[in-house]
Amino acid sequence: MSEGRIDFIADTSAIICLCRGRDPQLEKIVQGKHFAITFVSMAELTYGALMADKPQASWSRVVEVILNQKNISRLAEHSRPLCPHFV
Repeated sequence: MSEGRIDFIADTSAIICLCRGRDPQLEKIVQGKHFAITFVSMAELTYGALMADKPQASWSRVVEVILNQKNISRLAEHSRPLCPHFV
């Protein structure tokens, strides 16, 4: 697999499934792959984390999943939240 190649674009639902860790088939599909996330999905994930009972823990899990799945999104690589409430 060449560096910088995108194998697919993950939607918000896929990232949420990976965060919950309840879909081994999905985990197998994305293992070792490079995927992108749209700005809209990042915004939805940020909003969802903000509304969670434990916002910081939720956001940390989102970032962990994104980074562990070799995402090439510059937002995720720097682990900088889109919202000041996570600072």
